[in-house]
Amino acid sequence: MLGPGQAGTSRLQTLVKTGVAIVAGEVTTEAWVDRRGDRCAGVIVDIGYTSSQVGFDGRTCGVLNIIGKQSPTSRWAWTARIPRSRVPATRA
Repeated sequence: MLGPGQAGTSRLQTLVKTGVAIVAGEVTTEAWVDRRGDRCAGVIVDIGYTSSQVGFDGRTCGVLNIIGKQSPTSRWAWTARIPRSRVPATRA
């Protein structure tokens, strides 16, 4: 998502299970975000998961993208490198 010269912060996780990859978390960036999941599937193929015979096929898997805007408190804690126990609670 971020290339040379681009700034941003992220808290992302990936879960891969039989036929689907889920990318979830929060991000702050001005960069273009691959909402369709082509990059995610491409990485899966690049590391060798190209067939159901090896347990996963990045060319045919579904990608569920649940990336949202990073909350101000999360961004603040990441930038300030404050221990999680000291991050102020977010009000709903």
